[in-house]
Amino acid sequence: MPNKVATAFQLSLVRLVHVVIASLGALALSSCSMVRIGYDAAPWYASWQLDRYWGLDSAQAAYGQDRIEEILGWHRRSELPEYARFLRRLNDTVQARPIDLNEATAWRRTLKGFWASSAQRIAPELTEIIVSLRPEQVERMKNRMASENNDYRKEFLPNDLSERQRRRIKRIEERIEEYLGEVTDRQRELVRQMARAMPQNEQSWYEERLARQQDMVALLERLRRSGQPLSDAQRQDAMMHVTSYLLSVWEPHDLQRRQSLERVMRASDEITVAVLNVATSMQKANLSRRLLGWADDLDALAR
Repeated sequence: MPNKVATAFQLSLVRLVHVVIASLGALALSSCSMVRIGYDAAPWYASWQLDRYWGLDSAQAAYGQDRIEEILGWHRRSELPEYARFLRRLNDTVQARPIDLNEATAWRRTLKGFWASSAQRIAPELTEIIVSLRPEQVERMKNRMASENNDYRKEFLPNDLSERQRRRIKRIEERIEEYLGEVTDRQRELVRQMARAMPQNEQSWYEERLARQQDMVALLERLRRSGQPLSDAQRQDAMMHVTSYLLSVWEPHDLQRRQSLERVMRASDEITVAVLNVATSMQKANLSRRLLGWADDLDALAR
């Protein structure tokens, strides 16, 4: 599907926050068997990524590893059953009848709610690491972000606009094939027409990426205390700011950024709706196997 089921699967997040999402986001894995494998590997992956960005010392690393495992245990019990139910409802809707744009938007609202729940649980533990960071660790993160921004520009923002559009169409068609199977001629034409009319979503995502990174750096500079103890009031204030940042990953606080992001995501939703509504019976069967396979694996992980 062009937006990997209601846009949640294409969220372009600040890499640091993506580390946390990778620990929790079994929905984003690309095959049913990989859901279980990836979820079980999430504590190691998250710890590795946190160290990759911040160069954690032994105390920070030990704290992070313990908290990641605790969060993942909570997530298995509390969140995965809800994800599985959502996927089954989504499958029932897609299989039964054509969908409209309002339904695709509602799917995103549901997923936003899932993220809000996780953000609230992640924030206290992430806060403890952030306030312990040293200046050189923040600089390490900035350098990592700059390197990855350069990679993003090379992949998604070639100077030739026609090449940028060609890559966009190719990515969308590949996503359709991943979820539905071989693209039909009708779908291919729909995708090409709609992709040409889309906003420059690669540039919009890049600008949002930079803004989130700037927000993250500002947050770290404001909160880090280089290991100094926090009073209860300071801890609550820091946690409030971290929670606010995590929630803004899905919906920026800035109105202009939020509106820009909504336009991009809505354009992606429109392609999803158009493609699904002309899907063949075989494509719908392929999608059903994928969604129900995820749901079964999530239920198994939750037990």
